[in-house]
Parts: sequence; structure tokens; C-alpha cells
Amino acid sequence: MKWFEGNITEAIAQSHEQRIPFVVMIQHPFESHDEQSIRMSRLWEKVGNNICLSSLIGIRIFSGTETARQFTQIYPVSVVPSCYIIDLNGRPIEVITNSNELDENTLLQKLKTAYKDFIPEHSSLFLPVADQSHKKENQEDQSAGFMEDDMKRYLLFSMSCERQKRIEIAKQRKRHECEEAYLKKLREQIKADKMERMEARLFSTSKQKCEAEPTKHQTGIPNRFSDGSTLVHNFASSDTFSQLVELVEKDGRGGSDFYLVQMYPRREISDFTQTFSELGLIPSATMLVVSKRHQIVANYNGLKWINFIHYAVIAPFQALYRIILYIVGYNNSPEEFSLRSSINTTKNSVHISRKDGQQQTNHIRQNGGIHRFRNKEDSSNSDDEGKWNGNSTQQL
Repeated sequence: MKWFEGNITEAIAQSHEQRIPFVVMIQHPFESHDEQSIRMSRLWEKVGNNICLSSLIGIRIFSGTETARQFTQIYPVSVVPSCYIIDLNGRPIEVITNSNELDENTLLQKLKTAYKDFIPEHSSLFLPVADQSHKKENQEDQSAGFMEDDMKRYLLFSMSCERQKRIEIAKQRKRHECEEAYLKKLREQIKADKMERMEARLFSTSKQKCEAEPTKHQTGIPNRFSDGSTLVHNFASSDTFSQLVELVEKDGRGGSDFYLVQMYPRREISDFTQTFSELGLIPSATMLVVSKRHQIVANYNGLKWINFIHYAVIAPFQALYRIILYIVGYNNSPEEFSLRSSINTTKNSVHISRKDGQQQTNHIRQNGGIHRFRNKEDSSNSDDEGKWNGNSTQQL
């Protein structure tokens, strides 16, 4: 069966033009895979090979579409799939529904019966196609004119289809206009956002430039003390380094005796008359406040290590050297004689001073922290004698 490829309005017009029955088949869409619809489609394909193709105008519509809804408003449809055979007056001649008893012969018989009701004398059109070629002229002669009111239902149906088609076109045009308006608004919004971001970027760049300008004429100097604390102060690039020294002295955490060392590159600044710009301390530089007392302690620790190395490494070799000289016989050398003489002289002086001390103690009497002068010839212990305390102060 070859179905009509145009719309339903064109099919109705062609049916009236050729004065042949109009067949409408309603079925489910192919996507639903409905078995009943597939079975009826196959029956129509088989039947179409046994009848003259020009004896019917058949159109197929699918349930759920706007054309099907318009068709059901005129012709009530209770079962899907189903076929409606309509005459030229718009009256259903036969309604064929899919059932278990429906087969190829049953469908062909119903078509013959419907066609006999349409034009009784044209029942021979359902003969094979080879026997119908010589009957065509008789078929056209027996077609009679029809009245204007016979086409009212068809015209109403076709007008409804055309109106619905215009409505669909208008909706589609309106939808397209709405989409275009939305896209236009979206493009404008994107453009506005882009301009806003560009302005914000330019503003931030100009602000950074404005903030960077003062840094050329100022410098921030953080000063770190030995205890880990920090003193931060801003100076003008034309200020001298002596102002930083005065600031650290007023702070007092670095003590009174200190020197300033730049952290990186590490260097000690001794010329306080130069400006920060001349010293290259802009826009910022970190200074270390180092106390000179720590340097002295460090030097002492270095000497301590040197003495330790001397006594631990060199002294044993010196002792071994003296022992070897003693064994060989160089113990009466002039140097040793002079050394012994100096030692004896020292001992004698110590002995003499010790005797003098003993003699001096005979003239001084100690009582706690108070020393009293005592004369051997005067053995009296009068309280009128002068008393001296340990601070060389006389006590009466």
C-alpha cells in the first residue's frame, strides 16, 4: 500500500478530484514498537498488492499529533490502530479495527464491501490491476456531480487543519523571535561583563601605579634585635643613616654599644652620613642590630678553643721533647741554669716577704674585721687606741 505523502488537506482535495474513497489509518508511532500497529501496517502492505492503487487515497496519521487530535474531534476514535473509509460526503463507510480475527482476506473483504457502498457499479475495481486498465474510461463516466453541501464536512476539516498549521507557524515564529531576543540580551550581558572586568582591571592597575609611586621616595627598614624582636620604621629616601642609628639608640633594646649590619647582601654600614638612597636601602632593607659585647664573647670563645687545642695537641709533644733531652744529658744547659736561678730568686723573695709579713703581724692585731696597731713596747690594751676596719677607716 502506497500512502499519500502530502498533508490531510491535499489528500481530501485529491479524493474529491478523482471521486474515489478516502482512507485514514490511525496508529501508534514507530518509536513505540506497538505490535498491533505493526501488524495492521503489514496487512495493508499485502492488500495493496491485490487492488488497484488508483482506487483509494490513503493517508496515515500517528496518535498524539495535532492532526490526530483534529481528526478525533470530527470522527471519534475509540481504538488505536484503526482505519476509517470515508466517502465524498465525509461519512464513514467502514471502520476497521485491529482484532485477532482480522487477516488479509478479512481486510480485503471489508474493503470490497465499503467500495460497493461507495459506488455499487465499481466493485470490479478490486480485480487485479491487469484487468482494470480497460475499465478506466467507464469508471470516469459513472462519476456523478455532487452538491455543495456534501463537501461541508471536508471543508470544515481542511479549514481546521489549515488554521492549526498557521497557528503552529505563528508559534514557531514567536518562539524563534523569543530565542533571538534572549540570545541578543545574553550577548549584551556578556559584552557588559567584559567591559566591567576590563574597567576593573584598568582601575586596579592605575591604583597599583599610584601606590607604587610613593615607594620610590620612601623606604621601610625593619630592625631585628638579638632577642628576636623587630622595630619597623619608614624613612624618606633622602634621610641619612644616622637617623636610623638614633632611633635604635632611643629604643634601647640593642644596648648602647652596637653596630648595624644589612642582612642581604650582608655588609656592615659604618658611614652614617650617607642617605638611604645612596646606600641602596630603598624601597626596603632588613637590618640586624648586633651588640659589640657579643663579639667580644665570641672572640674569647675563639681564644678558648685555641688554648684547648694547644694543651691537648702541642703540650704532650713538648713534654716528650723535654724528657728526651733529660735522658740524653742536656739537663744542665745554660737556659735551664738561668731558669733555676730565677726560680731560686723567686723563692728567696717569697721567703723574705713572708718574714716581713710575720714581723708586720707583730705590730697589727686583728679582731674580726677590725685591725689594731700594737706596739711591743706598749703592752697596754687601752680603748683609746686607734681602730681600723677592713675599709681602712679609723674607728674610735
